[in-house]
Amino acid sequence: MAPGTDSPFEAMLEESGKPGASFSLKQRSVEGDHAYIVWTAQTADNVYELGTDTFVVSNGKIAVQSFASKTTARG
Repeated sequence: MAPGTDSPFEAMLEESGKPGASFSLKQRSVEGDHAYIVWTAQTADNVYELGTDTFVVSNGKIAVQSFASKTTARG
């Protein structure tokens, strides 16, 4: 995890701002206030072979989020 970050998700977001990063949305499902996405990504530091997020939205804001990924460090 990157220094100063609070979660693996925040570390991944910080990495995604570096040159050469890519993101591919593979699946999206929305039912009412619940959303689910599956994705892959590559950054200068890691390959995210599989990522998934689940969201619960309340009053237009994310109230709850789960995040998991299969991550392999480059190098």
